[in-house]
Amino acid sequence: MIRALIIILCLWQTMAIAQPIQIQKINPPLWWVGMEHSDLELMVYGANISNAKVSVNYPGVLLSGVTQVENPNYLFVNLRIDNSVAQPGLVPILFTNGQNQLTVQYQLEAKGQDPIQYK
Repeated sequence: MIRALIIILCLWQTMAIAQPIQIQKINPPLWWVGMEHSDLELMVYGANISNAKVSVNYPGVLLSGVTQVENPNYLFVNLRIDNSVAQPGLVPILFTNGQNQLTVQYQLEAKGQDPIQYK
């Protein structure tokens, strides 16, 4: 009986990990190159997203950390933007969970000329 329960629990955990990655929201939805502070924290919301591994491959944008919280539907992704290198465009953020992958194109825009609006 206990052996069967252990097998069922292992299969259930494997099924939970193998679910397709779905992201419902990322906040802030975009950012600007040239901001005074180079660190940016993204709040990612999606079903069981906390199990995902994260990677970024974009010139001037470095993944500086990923923070999991108690709620498995949230993940915090920390980026460092090198304003001397990074250019406006779409930053591919890759989320991987086992065999499942999802790439989200995160928008970096050029900072406008009005310093009051963007500080």
